[in-house]
Amino acid sequence: MSSIMDNLFQSIQKIHKQAPLSLNNGKVINGRVIDLLPGNRAVVDIGRKQINARLETSLTKGGRYLFQVDARTTPVRLKVVSEQTGAGKDTPLQTWMNERGIKTNRQTMALIKTLLNKQIPFTPQELRQAVTILQNGKSGPAMSVIKDMFEKQLPIRTPVFQALAAGKQHQLSELFRALGEGGAPFSPGSRASLLVNSIMPPAADASFEKAAQVKLLQEVQSNSRQSFQLFKQAGILPETETYAQFKKKVLLSVMGGPDGKSTIASGTGKQISPHIVSDMNRLLPISGKNSLSAVHASGNHEVVSGKNAGKIQELFNGQLHVSSKQFQQMKGWKEQLNKIVHSEEPPSRALLEAFVTNHRKLETAGVFQKVTGKLSGEEKSSFRRIIQQIPREVANLLEKRPGSVSEQYRSSVMNEAIRTVERSVSRQVPPHFAKLLSEWTILSQKELPLPLQERILLQMKAFQQLSGMDDEATLNQSRNTSDISLKSSLVRLITESGGQRAETARNLLQMFNSMQLTSLQDSALSLQLTLQFPGQLLGAREDAHVLLESEKTETGAISPDNCHILFYLDLQSLNETVIDMQVQNRKVYVTVYNGEEALPRIAEELKNDLREGMDKAGYSLGDLQIKQDRGQNDAAESNSFHKKEKGVDFRI
Repeated sequence: MSSIMDNLFQSIQKIHKQAPLSLNNGKVINGRVIDLLPGNRAVVDIGRKQINARLETSLTKGGRYLFQVDARTTPVRLKVVSEQTGAGKDTPLQTWMNERGIKTNRQTMALIKTLLNKQIPFTPQELRQAVTILQNGKSGPAMSVIKDMFEKQLPIRTPVFQALAAGKQHQLSELFRALGEGGAPFSPGSRASLLVNSIMPPAADASFEKAAQVKLLQEVQSNSRQSFQLFKQAGILPETETYAQFKKKVLLSVMGGPDGKSTIASGTGKQISPHIVSDMNRLLPISGKNSLSAVHASGNHEVVSGKNAGKIQELFNGQLHVSSKQFQQMKGWKEQLNKIVHSEEPPSRALLEAFVTNHRKLETAGVFQKVTGKLSGEEKSSFRRIIQQIPREVANLLEKRPGSVSEQYRSSVMNEAIRTVERSVSRQVPPHFAKLLSEWTILSQKELPLPLQERILLQMKAFQQLSGMDDEATLNQSRNTSDISLKSSLVRLITESGGQRAETARNLLQMFNSMQLTSLQDSALSLQLTLQFPGQLLGAREDAHVLLESEKTETGAISPDNCHILFYLDLQSLNETVIDMQVQNRKVYVTVYNGEEALPRIAEELKNDLREGMDKAGYSLGDLQIKQDRGQNDAAESNSFHKKEKGVDFRI
């Protein structure tokens, strides 16, 4: 990322987001007295905010002071530990550092001055640890990394430093490319192999055809039923088929016997012979070539496998990506409406009120918009009208007023809503199947390539799901061999191999650690999520960076209705591009920063496509602007952004 575009990316972020004031106990922070007020009070600029404080010691207007926080009292006490007597005079600061055993040299003084100027809080212990890391650090961007650690309030520890340094020195794109050199690094069918192949497909094309068969073989050997159940939901297997029948078929095709005693042990890494691949295709033609019997039966060499690949992709595209709670609310909404419509007795007031409450929750969470986005044509506009009409008709029932439509029409409208939501619910896979569905969808592309937009969505989702970013969060959940993520596989690769491949695996693992450390910033009222993707997923030269921030919803999640999203891309034709998206009440305002002269004309031609795409996702396009000045004005504006904090009581 060039310095100009990096500054722009950071500047736009600062305009919309200021780090919350964090005055934890023992922290030291720089402050300046703005004004002295009657009644022993003062206005102090501290932590990039102006606060009202009650004075218990004499301060000078315009003076700069080092304050140490004592948060054990109410109000919070700020103790003056040193006064900065003026620019260029370091004696009081050096004295304070020496008293605490912190070495003072050019490097450490540069660090502490940066912290003071940016009003970033720190403890003496953190400063000592930072000095030690700087003295031992061999990384070029060491000072920059340390500053980021303080600014993001990360633990000042060597492993954290190493992870962040790797993030600054390497690109995911180059590491994935290097990992694929010299042959496939992971066993076929594993999550690590699937993810690497989806990002760098040419590197492992030869083993890709066998991956589906290897995966199924490993699953039946470990008695895993997940793929079996997923295939049933996708319509690949008949509802009447039992797991025992499925397993018997697989083992018969592999070994010619139902017990599978002589079968290849799972995870041995041995090659599966071509006749096994052929027999497996006869049973479940997910990928690779069909057997002769399938060809003769269909008259088309690609029909059977292509059909099943399409069923998997249809299941993937039908996912609403709602939470477990929202999924249960959808099922409850359907059951409640079904009772209202089909009960022989008039619906009770309690049932009607419960339905209205549930309807509002689903509407607020944007679930109905997601359902609408999966529909097409007249069905979409019809469902929108129905969802708007149902609350009015239920309100009429509550108030015992005559409806605005006939009883027969109202019943017809509600039944249509029930059927639509029921179809959507039936397509949803359980949360613990989400990763498996992404894996099989990746494999399905061998037979039936996805359109560009759907492929990008799949690859980005697969990267988030299969890379192992959530390994620590799911540590206590039981797993089998097929659940091993890319991150876990990298740890194994480091210990089992050597040379350049082990070094690449180590750098990639540290990149993942860096992304985990910096991906989420959570405050009392807002969330900020930072994502990074390999550039290959978008056909870009460098990694794609995404910043998403919003106020928290009632459940503590990011609001899809009101949020701010920033993208940094270095594209093959358009070069460096920053996209700034403001979402307000599900209306999207897009600003694109790019210096290419032809972009305004291209953007105008694609505006209708953008509008239609957002409409499918349940959003509307508010405005699209192209700026070619690379955002210098935005950077200047960010420097003037300042907020005054009132009503917060501090004692100095």
